[in-house]
Amino acid sequence: AGMKWKAGQTFFVHMHAIQLNPKHWPEPEKFDPDRFMKNSIEKNSFIPFGGGVRMCPGRHLGELGIKTLMASVFRKFDVSLVDPDAPLHKGYGRAYSGISMFAYDTAWLAMIPNKAYKESAVTDESMTSI
Repeated sequence: AGMKWKAGQTFFVHMHAIQLNPKHWPEPEKFDPDRFMKNSIEKNSFIPFGGGVRMCPGRHLGELGIKTLMASVFRKFDVSLVDPDAPLHKGYGRAYSGISMFAYDTAWLAMIPNKAYKESAVTDESMTSI
């Protein structure tokens, strides 16, 4: 296409742009976890761990860790925003090494121990009577 690069030039795929492409993700800035439940996700439109032969080797461990953490937190706590009316700022901070990004702002959460979990939890006392 008439463009030239130096030999050995390094390129990065703009992952952020791919993940927010409205062609693949209607209303990409909207929080919609249900979009991942559909079987209609186009191949290579969600690639948080890269792709191809250089895909992150720790991807399965990373996914398992996040799922385990989230399941444990939501099983044991009722989670809500401290201030539901506080504005949530969009945007991301600078990338480290051109790869990792972080959110500009934080959302403060209240985590209240879940009463149902506390009542059903196994106690040390019940374990010794087995």
